[in-house]
Amino acid sequence: MPPMNQEELYDALDASRERLLMALEPLPDEALTYPGVLGHWSVCDLLAHLATWEAELVTALM
Repeated sequence: MPPMNQEELYDALDASRERLLMALEPLPDEALTYPGVLGHWSVCDLLAHLATWEAELVTALM
């Protein structure tokens, strides 16, 4: 895969986020906070982790 320019990277991040949200949409609310999805982390914990690191990535690219 050839290197991406900044706009292509942002588009890829947006598309990836959209796919993730679509995959999570069918889950009931209580499933989002149930611990143990990955160690003691819930789906919400994992999403917060991903969002934090995505923000760090975007900041680093600016």
